[in-house]
Amino acid sequence: MQLSEWLTVLIIGWFVVITPGPNMAIVIRNSLIHSRSAGVYTAGGLAFGNLIHIAYCLVGIGLLISEELSAVQEWIFNTSERKVKPTAK
Repeated sequence: MQLSEWLTVLIIGWFVVITPGPNMAIVIRNSLIHSRSAGVYTAGGLAFGNLIHIAYCLVGIGLLISEELSAVQEWIFNTSERKVKPTAK
């Protein structure tokens, strides 16, 4: 990827994060009701939560596109060979 492509993705991602939504509402609420530091802690917690979400999504996507795709599919869908035991009559 070129630097300009990275910057484009970064800028679009930044705009998505700063748009008002439920996260912004909870930060404003905690800032107004409690204190400025409570709002900062709320924003930090939300950022940490986003980081965790991004991390496990990237790990999952990495596993799915890795060379061990068949092993991942076997683990997820349990497609390993199943031994059927004959039943006694």
